[in-house]
Amino acid sequence: MRTSVFKGRALSDVPSGVGVEYQGRHAVVEPPFLVLEDGRRFKFLNPAATYVNGGVEVNGWDVWKVSDGRSMAQCYDSGSWPDAD
Repeated sequence: MRTSVFKGRALSDVPSGVGVEYQGRHAVVEPPFLVLEDGRRFKFLNPAATYVNGGVEVNGWDVWKVSDGRSMAQCYDSGSWPDAD
């Protein structure tokens, strides 16, 4: 029987300085945090996205987009990140 290990995504594994946008709000990754332009810091993308959109829970890895339009999930899973802003 073959087993695998699940490794969840974490902001601590995202390169520092990566800029993202969701619903017109900008933020930058400062591992292990996502820092919104108003200075609020979040350790996880889902609560940050929920804060931005007024309380509706969404998957933050899917909705936060980098400068080339890819989601944070796409970048994380491929290991390919745009240059830091």
